[in-house]
Amino acid sequence: LLAAQDFNVSSPLDEFSKLQVRALAKEFGLFNHDYAASPCLRSRLAFGVTATEENLRRIERAEQLVRQNLQIGLQQNMRVRHISSEFTSSNSISSSSGERPVGSARIELDGDFLQGLQEVDGGERLQRLAEQVSQLGFVKVVFQPFRSGGVAAVRRETSLQL
Repeated sequence: LLAAQDFNVSSPLDEFSKLQVRALAKEFGLFNHDYAASPCLRSRLAFGVTATEENLRRIERAEQLVRQNLQIGLQQNMRVRHISSEFTSSNSISSSSGERPVGSARIELDGDFLQGLQEVDGGERLQRLAEQVSQLGFVKVVFQPFRSGGVAAVRRETSLQL
């Protein structure tokens, strides 16, 4: 967006809010009018985490695991973020990995959905998922409510304790 401003690039959608764009998409019959936003995988890597093919594929595989295991639809918000250890909480799920450790993963899900998962079985399903994700090479896996732009925020909030 900054580059667009610098070079005086305009978009026909500049004057519309996200809700208005979604309403127009629905009116035009676009099947994806209510899909959750899905920015590029690079946006899942914290500042300082190098955007290597290996790191991007690891995030992609982790997101596939989460979607499959939790049966998350395209309308639900979900991100797996590759974060450094300094961003994790002491109240998070920890799992060791057999692969070379690469840091921590933060799995963000819609808040009500995450809370429901924790309540159903005391978080056992989330614990099993954390172990599967850790096998991709993450030292620690935490779950938190989804927050748009969450990788950019340095947060020391308490993660959901399972």
